[in-house]
Formats: sequence, C-alpha cells, structure tokens
Amino acid sequence: MKKFWMHWRVTGALTAVLLACGAYWWLLLAQQQEQTTFAEAQTELRATHIARTLAAQTETLMGGLEYLARSLAVLHEHDPQHTFQLAASDALASFPPGSILRIAVADSSGRIVYSSLSPDSAALGTSIGDRPHFQAHTLETEKRLYISRPTLGRVSGQWSVQVSYPISQGNRFGGVVVLSINPDYLSSTLREVITQGNDAALLLRADGAYLARSQGQKEVMALNVPADREFMRYPERTSGRYQVAAPIEDVHRFYAWQRLAHYPLVVSVGLSRDQAMAGTHQSVRDSRLRNAVGTLAFVLAACWIALLFQRQKQDHARLERQRQRYRLALEGGKLGTWNWSPPAGDFFFDRRWVRLLGLPKEAYHPNHEQLQALIHPEDWPAWCDALDAHVRGDSEFFEAEPRLLHQDGHWIWMQVRGRIVQRAGQPSSQRITGTYIDVTQRHEIDAARQELQQRLAKLLAQVPGTVYQFTLRPDGSSCFPYASPGIADIYGITPELAQTDSRQAFASAHPEDLEALRSSILESARTLELWSHEWRQVLTNGQTRWLAGQAKPEREADGSTLWHGYIHDVTEQHSVMEALRRSEARLRLTMAAVQDGLWEWDTCTGIIEMDKRCHQMLGYEVLSQKLNFQMWQEQVHPDDRHRVLTTLQRQIALGEPFDLETRLLTQQGTWRWMEIRGQVAPDDTEIAGLVIGTQTDITPASRKHTFGKHCSTMPPPPSSSPPRSASLRWPTTEPWRPSRRTDCPCKAKA
Repeated sequence: MKKFWMHWRVTGALTAVLLACGAYWWLLLAQQQEQTTFAEAQTELRATHIARTLAAQTETLMGGLEYLARSLAVLHEHDPQHTFQLAASDALASFPPGSILRIAVADSSGRIVYSSLSPDSAALGTSIGDRPHFQAHTLETEKRLYISRPTLGRVSGQWSVQVSYPISQGNRFGGVVVLSINPDYLSSTLREVITQGNDAALLLRADGAYLARSQGQKEVMALNVPADREFMRYPERTSGRYQVAAPIEDVHRFYAWQRLAHYPLVVSVGLSRDQAMAGTHQSVRDSRLRNAVGTLAFVLAACWIALLFQRQKQDHARLERQRQRYRLALEGGKLGTWNWSPPAGDFFFDRRWVRLLGLPKEAYHPNHEQLQALIHPEDWPAWCDALDAHVRGDSEFFEAEPRLLHQDGHWIWMQVRGRIVQRAGQPSSQRITGTYIDVTQRHEIDAARQELQQRLAKLLAQVPGTVYQFTLRPDGSSCFPYASPGIADIYGITPELAQTDSRQAFASAHPEDLEALRSSILESARTLELWSHEWRQVLTNGQTRWLAGQAKPEREADGSTLWHGYIHDVTEQHSVMEALRRSEARLRLTMAAVQDGLWEWDTCTGIIEMDKRCHQMLGYEVLSQKLNFQMWQEQVHPDDRHRVLTTLQRQIALGEPFDLETRLLTQQGTWRWMEIRGQVAPDDTEIAGLVIGTQTDITPASRKHTFGKHCSTMPPPPSSSPPRSASLRWPTTEPWRPSRRTDCPCKAKA
C-alpha cells in the first residue's frame, strides 16, 4: 500500500513536473515565435523605409535627368549649335565623371546628328531608328521622358541606360535628345544606402527589366525579374513586401518595393534573412538550449527552476534591449510613435508628444474631441478624411500634415503617418500604429523663402529700368541669365527671351552707337573694370530714347564674363542737358555780341574763373595759374581798392546786385577802366556762395569824362612790370573774405 501511494505520489509528481514543463515550453516557444515574428516585422519595416528613401532619391535623380533632357531639347530647338553644345558640356561637367556616357541628338529619321563624344565621332550618322528609346517618341504625341532597358552600345561597346526626350520642330516631331546613363552610376547610388554584405537593392523598369543592382550588376544587365513578383502581378499597387530566394545568389531575403510616382520604375530592397535574423535565431537557439538544460535541472532539483526563471527574465531583458534599440533609432530620426484603436478608442502617443506640444504628462492619450481641439480647424477635415479612407481600406497608408496648437498658443506643423495592424483570426480587433515628426522648421523655411521671393519681385517691379545679369561667353554669344520685368520697357523683350539670346536687345540699338556700345562691353570684359555707357535705342514706333547702363564684371570658371548691373532711361536728362547747352550757347553768343566778359567767384574757396574775353581785356591770352580773390584785389588800382572792397562787402552781405567802375592792371603795366556787375546766388539754391557777373571795358568812355579827375591821382605802373611773355606772379597777403551772414553759404548749409 505504501509502495502504491509512493508510486502515485511519484507518478503525480512526475506528471506535475511534466505538465509544468510542458506548459513552460509551450509558453517559451510561443514567446520565441513572437520574438521571431517581431524581428521579421522590424526587418520588413526597415526594408520598407530604405525602399522609400531610395525611391525618393531615384525620383529626384530621374527628375534631374528629365529636366536636363527637356532643357537640352528646348535649347536644340532654338540654337542647336552654340547654346545647346555649351549646355551639353555644362551638363556633362555637372554630373560625376563617367555617370553620363554620352549626350546625343538624333533627327526625325533616327540618324545621330550630334554626339558629345567628339565632333567627328564615329557615332555621327549612325541610325537609332530601330531602338525603342527612339520609336517610343514617334508613336506618342505627349512629350515625356522615356527610360530604356540597358543596351549595349554599337560603337562604345558599353552597357548604358538610354534616357530620351523628344525634340519638336514646330508642331512636328523633330528628333530626340538621348542621355546615355552608366548603369554603374545608378548602382553606386544604391550601394550608398545598402552597406551590408548580402543585402541587395534593385532598380527596375515597370516591365521587370533590371536597370541597376547594388551587387551582381553585370550578371543582370540583359535579364528580367521573374514575372511572379508582386509588383509585376499587381501593377496598380504602389508598394509592397515579399520574401523570396534570389535566383542569382540563392540568398533568401525580405524584400520591400516602392513604385516611383512619376516614372515607370520600381525600387526593390532586399535584406538578407539570415543576416537580419542571425541575432534573433541565435538568441532563440541559445534560449532553447538553456531551457532544455534548465528543464532537466528542474526535474533534479527545485533550485534549477529558479535559475530557469532567472534566465527567462534575461531573455525578456534582451528582448527589451532590442526594442530599446528600435526606440533609440526613432529618437535619432526625431520620430515619435502613436496608435489608435478605431472607431472610438483613445489615441496613445509617446512621451515626445507632450514635449513637442508643451502638454501635461498625462495628456499623452487624448480622445477624439481633445485631439480635435489641438488640430487647426482648417486641417481637421483633411485629417478625418485621410483617417476614414485608410480605415475603409481606400488607402494603404494613413498620412496627414496638420497644424497642432502648442500650449503657449503658437502652431506646430506635424507630419503624421500610420498603418492598420490586423491580428490574424480577429478581424474586429484592429489597431492603427505609426510615427509622427515635427516639420515646422521646413514650413517656416518654405514660407520665408516664398515671402522673400515675392518681396524681391515686387521691389524690382517698382524700380524704373531693369536690374540684370549679362553673360558674354568665350565664343562671343551672350544672354541675360536674369533680368527684372523692366527689361520689357527697355528693350521690348521678355525676361524669358533674354535668357536664351541677347541679340534682339542689341538689334534695336542706334546704328551710330552700336559699335561704341560693343567696344565698351568688350573693353570692360578685358579689363574687368566697371562698365558705364550711354547710348540711343530705337523703339518699334521709330522713337529714339537714351539709355544709361552701369555694371560690375566678374570672370566665371569657364572663361565667360558675368556683369551685374542696372540700365535705365535717361532721355529726359539728355533733353534737359541739351536745353541747358543751347541756353549757354545763346548766352555766349549774346556776350560775344556786346563784347562783355563773364566771370564767376566762389566765395567759399576764393577762386575766380574768367572767360577768354575777360583775359583779353587785360592783355592776357590765358593765365598760367588759377586766379584767387587775393590775387585779383592786387590788380585793382590802389585808389579804388578800398571803395571796391567796401562795395563788394556790403552788397554780398545784403545779397543784392552791384555795379561799380574801377581801374585794373593790364599785362602791359597800364591801367584800364572796367565796369564790373555781379549778383550773389541766393542761399536756398544749389550754387549758394557763388557770385556771377560781367566785365565791360569802359576805358575810352572813362577817359573822356574823368580823365582830368584821375590823371593827377593815377600812380605810375609798377617799376617791375612783368614782360608780356612772362607768367603773372601775384603778391601774397592775408586773404580778404566777404563779410556776409555766413562766410560761405555752402558751409552754412552743411
């Protein structure tokens, strides 16, 4: 009986141990399966992010190639010789060496008429009429970029991807511009992102043809991916995932693919399953081994059970560390996470949410109404529409970019993305989870740039004339890389037309001024000195306008000269100057008729300027040095000097005209009677401080009426009278200044 109970006790204990072990192993395997599933999901998610990144980079690259091809096509339509060839050379220089193998142009029949390899290249005259990248444009009326399968060059013997764009001749097909892209250049962009040994990135056409591969490039140049790939079977889908063993290396990978939005291309990223899951599988194997030993130890002693639980905790800690690494990766990208259980559950955000919005710590799980209060009213409908569309299954991903109200009252732009996660066997239990990131700075930069561009455009539109850049190339061609809208008023051409060719601007220059205008530009280009010139421009209505331009030149790396400057209409100024010149000419003729001389006296500097007639009255052809007031008063007769200076002092102080007669010393040493009239300029004019007047020789008349009066008092001429040919030397004494309200009206103004 005792044995029986012992047997049952042992059996019961063994059964309990086995049941406990069985339950434990069931939980352990389930946990390891969950760990493996989580690691696979994270690997697929990483592949998806990389595929999106490569797709964005490829989209940008193809956009740049399309812009280049379209620009070259437009330039070839307008100027196939100079501007096009220069642009083609610039394009080859702007891309990495060897990335563009060749730029070629084929006419409407497919014959190569231009090749960047060399002007006398063997490719000239070769026909590409049978190539798909040519035929595609002959069958379509819409202009678009065509990307061919990799082709082996007939002349170069190299593999290349042909990127072509049509050329128009009027409304007819005029040929194509072909960019031969090196597949190694495309694969190098993939290798910049794919750095692990067995990982791979593919760039494919929509028909499955390989364009580039991060590894094994040469083996796939003429191949297609298998037709059972997801992106081949479902052309309407834009992205997806699948697992498959690559037929080339026989490596099993997690693949994520992304279809480009504007080009018939697919980017596929494959992460090696063995490489990505090596750590997880090793962890699972180690865990099973340890738990097996632990189970055996548990049968032997209870102490082993405690050890097994401890190791299980270690496994949990290892899993937590792995999750922490993913969390740190999100933090490094400034990403936050969120989830929501539709249709009426609360939203749950991580701690970054409350920090970004300045909310209390407990506000990380707002309900529907609280979230609506945070989102800008203008953005709330778009948020709801995008969320509802994703819940209904109309969109594969949820994405919105609303403004959220910060606690201190300002708005923050947030980019929010997410996707429904559905548990197998439980269709009703679903949850949306995703990420968010603060994009306020990007919006502020875009808004500031747009505001600056608008402000600058408005300012330039108000400036009379035109602000411009002008380029003179080494081959003699020229254009206006930039011109404000005022160029239409100056030259009658649009800024867009001026960007391609400047010949129409110079075609309307006055024929008599054209050569001088060209010479001034060439001289400025040679010396790199400031260019300043005035010339006439003939309008379409026959009117002639005067233009004035000023620009600063600088030398470009390619030998071109670039001017930054300003051109404006100075017709009115020329009219004023012409009227002033004619007025001065009439005054000169009048003074010549009455035999009077003109003089100016600057009371600020003391300099007196006389015309030729004044000099002739005193027997001088021209003075050898400038005449100042101190020198002039020495010419006045000593008996007249006090009277003359007193009169000048009084009349200038009063600002009234004066008329006086005095004797002045001639070059021959004799005295002649002169009538001097003058008027000081008013203080409120630009010539304040200037005394202007006339001088008349009245010697015969004065002799007739006052000879007897002056003859006895006239002193003899100086004994040392200078000879006729000698230069006049004046004695130096303390200079006399007029005693006016201010010594110098111009200084008083200052």
